[in-house]
Amino acid sequence: MSWKLDENNNIVLKDGDPVYVDANGVEKTVGVDTIARLNNEAKEHRIAKEDALAKLKAYEGIDAQKAREALETVAKLDASKLIDTGEVDKLKSQITQQFQTQIDEKNNAYNDLKSKYENMIVDNAFSNSDFIRNNVAVPTDMFEAKFRSNFKVENGDVVAYGYDGSRLMSKTRAGEYATVEEAMQILAESHPQKDIILKANPGSGSGSGTGGGSAGGGRYMKRSDFEKLSPVQQADIANKMRKGEIQLTD
Repeated sequence: MSWKLDENNNIVLKDGDPVYVDANGVEKTVGVDTIARLNNEAKEHRIAKEDALAKLKAYEGIDAQKAREALETVAKLDASKLIDTGEVDKLKSQITQQFQTQIDEKNNAYNDLKSKYENMIVDNAFSNSDFIRNNVAVPTDMFEAKFRSNFKVENGDVVAYGYDGSRLMSKTRAGEYATVEEAMQILAESHPQKDIILKANPGSGSGSGTGGGSAGGGRYMKRSDFEKLSPVQQADIANKMRKGEIQLTD
């Protein structure tokens, strides 16, 4: 594996990202905007987290650990050493109910805010998607309703899963998981109704160089984009052209 160099021995860039050639001769890019993208996502997550913490202040002052310790202490009270056994049982019940109610309320509030926070992150991914804005023919809410179940929030990040339930891998960055934008494209292009879901504009699409579905049969690719592909990729596209799946345009 090595970087692709031009005649001046400089690393070749594709769409602003450096290109390397793997052992099979396939060219792939390494994103240089990864840090900027992660910082932006981290900022959105921080804002959402601060909002969630602000709402939880209503339950501030309740120490869950101390509440559990108090419950255990009450459970160990020796009623035989007290004068009025009936009052002891009543007191134990009241204390237990009071702390258990507070713990349940706090847990329910946390779970509710956590669910809203995760839903908000996924909603933002769909509403701010450039792929949807530029390549999807159906309304955004319909697209989101169709593919939302493929996206989950894990450790504060939106991750994508394929139809088989496994994490989607990137088709352009070896060994890396697909980004949210790339995952949307992969899911849409592999859907049986992709010709309805995707626009039929020549040369549209993100990363693949192909456009959306076309009622006339096949997708479109600019000839200039085809010429930029590696020999292996060109052979694959040529095979799809013979099947009528892709058409070259000038």
